[in-house]
This record gives sequence, structure tokens and C-alpha cells, in this order.
Amino acid sequence: MNRLIIGFNSQVVAVDLIKRKIALQLRFSSLFRSFVHLKAYQMLLVFHEIGVIALTERGEEIWSFDEDIIDDCVIENGILSLTFFDADPVMLEVLSGTLKNEERRAA
Repeated sequence: MNRLIIGFNSQVVAVDLIKRKIALQLRFSSLFRSFVHLKAYQMLLVFHEIGVIALTERGEEIWSFDEDIIDDCVIENGILSLTFFDADPVMLEVLSGTLKNEERRAA
């Protein structure tokens, strides 16, 4: 894939280097934070200040999750664990974005 992906301010832009045009543009309601490429899953996690978006390597959205300002994240055994400044921690399945600690939502 010949794309340059850039995260800045409140957005992510992917530029197709062959066609010399924007191939993807995502806008967030908060500031961009970081990328994590999960080669084994052929995915890219795009973190912004209050959430995460999972994309295929082609840039198609798989799932997204917003909650609160992210304090830390850990990926282990296919699970994304997020801790927040003012909300309870969550565990999400990397492939689907499904909550693993669903009882947290019922409380």
C-alpha cells in the first residue's frame, strides 16, 4: 500500500502517494493521540483524546469507541484495555470492539 498516514490536530489524513490525492480523512471531536499498527490483525488503531477507531489497512472503519480522556492503553491476547481519567476502565476485543467487561455498563 502506497499511503502516507498523518495524524494532527483533530484529524487523520491518508494520502495516496501514487495518485497524489487524499484517500482517507477522519475528523474527531477531540485531539489526535497516536497510531498502533497491529500487523497480525491487519489493522490500525487510531487513538484520539477520548477514544479509539479501528481501521483495516485499507482505511475502512471496523469499529469505534469513545468514553473519556484516555490515560493508558494495553493490548494483550487480542484485548485492548483502556483506562481513563474520570471513567471506569474498559476491555475491548481488538477485532470487533465488543466490550469484554459488559457488567460495567449495567451498573
